[in-house]
Amino acid sequence: MVNRDFKKSFWSTLETDDFDYLIIDLIDDRFSLMLFPEGHGVTASAELQKSDMDFTLHKMVHTANPKFRDLWKKGARRLATTLKERRKSDRIIVNCVFYADTEGRSQHPASQNENNHLQWAYADLKIRFPLGVFVEYPANVLKSDPEHKWGPAPFHFSRDVYKHFLACVASAVDDRT
Repeated sequence: MVNRDFKKSFWSTLETDDFDYLIIDLIDDRFSLMLFPEGHGVTASAELQKSDMDFTLHKMVHTANPKFRDLWKKGARRLATTLKERRKSDRIIVNCVFYADTEGRSQHPASQNENNHLQWAYADLKIRFPLGVFVEYPANVLKSDPEHKWGPAPFHFSRDVYKHFLACVASAVDDRT
């Protein structure tokens, strides 16, 4: 994932691969962007943070920063343009998942900030991809898993979340074939 981010290979793959559907999951939008002086950036993902890269040498842009949204919109425009050119704008499935309460505790303010960002991003994608499929979750399904193998976190979901997503994807694909 880190290698693809640095090489920006997503765009060439998107332009050449013959995919049936493109699934967009924004839960990792929680990671800041690390910007380089040359003008490009990468996601400061957990995987990248484990590397020996010196993060102090680069500008970090968090989701709450207006610059993050500007860059996000630039990428979303490019995605919409590319998919329109390929006649695949209707082949988008967006996983509209939000941070969940952890072990019955109310959400941490940081989680609410991330959920506000996700709400904004999903609204933007709904405008850009009006024919896309947007998987939404009822409150009784969107729960974190306190026994998750990576530990409790508002983005480590219960099995019901994944079952719901898979059922919605299967239904959307069936409806369009």
